[in-house]
Amino acid sequence: MPKFIDERALAADLMVSVSTVRGWRYEGKGPKYLKVGGAVRYRESDVMSWLDAQVAGGREVAVNA
Repeated sequence: MPKFIDERALAADLMVSVSTVRGWRYEGKGPKYLKVGGAVRYRESDVMSWLDAQVAGGREVAVNA
């Protein structure tokens, strides 16, 4: 079974407010989520995929082998 987190844990992990996480959800900008009963839950794998898609700027550094 996948591991799930709630919106408070997600907000704490990302160092943003719960209202920011809720805003992302309402705007369709945040990670995928599930409703279990009335509770919102995020699969850790969906959060990681979403974070990977947020990477911007910087550049890769070539490593000589």
